[in-house]
Amino acid sequence: MFSKTFNHPVRSLAYLGFGASLFAGSASAAIVNVDITASWSAADFTVSAAPNPADPADDGAVFGVLPSAGSTTIQLVVDTSSAVSYSAGYTYNYLGTDYTLAHDWFGYQNVTLANPYSFGTASWTSADILTGLIGVDGLTAALWTDADITSADPTLASFRMQGLSDGLTSDLFVGARSPAQIGTEFLLWEFFGEEIRVDGYTVSASVVPVPAAVWLFGSGLLGLVGVARRKV
Repeated sequence: MFSKTFNHPVRSLAYLGFGASLFAGSASAAIVNVDITASWSAADFTVSAAPNPADPADDGAVFGVLPSAGSTTIQLVVDTSSAVSYSAGYTYNYLGTDYTLAHDWFGYQNVTLANPYSFGTASWTSADILTGLIGVDGLTAALWTDADITSADPTLASFRMQGLSDGLTSDLFVGARSPAQIGTEFLLWEFFGEEIRVDGYTVSASVVPVPAAVWLFGSGLLGLVGVARRKV
């Protein structure tokens, strides 16, 4: 459930790493906790029909987890001060083709994991977050959403991490993107094709409250300014 602690939006905050572009909509500067949750059944596992005991990559499991129902939550911390945003209906040309956005897009580059994330034998840290996810106008981000996370819970999010598990590439991919929209897939995938794939996930966003000490410091500065003016 989204919780909002302020309502003073700042218009279209641009991040130099994205390059110059025209943005639509508004985005507030804040630190936001974002949780992405997916659930699955045993039938959502794609594994070898006849595992080969001599081949560790062919073990009939996904990162050591045998087919079973389950769920997982990836907890992100997002600094939105470098957000870029585009409105639904925005049309752009990328590599010679025109695309029109099916929904609003918000891009965030400064994204970390709240804690190291693991599933079975696989684990990821913030260093494994892919920051080059191509979105609107060919710009890249670590997280794309269809809503301003400082004021709403997104329904769509694109996020990806790649690490290692038992020497194999371990891939966690949320919301595969097309040039016009973010997808609804969730994927935990081993390099040799064993995977958990579901069509659906949920996203919740919560603005991190500014510590009271910061507000007191700010009010103290204002008080000093007032005293200085009276002395002039």
